[in-house]
Amino acid sequence: MSHFESLLATDLRMAHVYAEQAHSGQRRRYTGEPYIVHPVAVAQALSAYCADLDMLRAALLHDTIEDTATTANDLHEAFGPTVTELVVGLTHDPRAGQGNRAARKALERERLHRASAKVQTIKVFDVLDNIRDIEAQDPRFAHIYLPEQRALIHTLDKIGRDLKQHALNSIGVPSEHNA
Repeated sequence: MSHFESLLATDLRMAHVYAEQAHSGQRRRYTGEPYIVHPVAVAQALSAYCADLDMLRAALLHDTIEDTATTANDLHEAFGPTVTELVVGLTHDPRAGQGNRAARKALERERLHRASAKVQTIKVFDVLDNIRDIEAQDPRFAHIYLPEQRALIHTLDKIGRDLKQHALNSIGVPSEHNA
């Protein structure tokens, strides 16, 4: 059993079960896998970078408010203020849903630029998991999405330099032959 698997079975169990139930029936867009695969992958990658259990719990729960019926109050009751604050920090602001895509993404970059170092760090691992297969699965969208994610990473100024460079190198630029 890996260290992360051990954490999932103990310290992170409640958050893992909560996220799994909240995302029950949801599927990943490109792979069709159960959605829980994504937050688990984010938390697992983050666990190799830091051991902060509240951050790992928030990584598991990061899409619950945004993509399920879960509210911030629900999370507060189950996990307390620290985890809730992190998840809220990772949740898209519904008021920023107006305007064209470029305007919405600019507002999101601005919001995350003001976020805490912990929120920014979790966000990096969320982005890295989301970009995993996008160029192969949807090359047309990759030409839009990957530059947006590079711009986002550039605005995250509270993360470590090595993590930022790793993220930027991982995102890359979509290949012209896939357009």
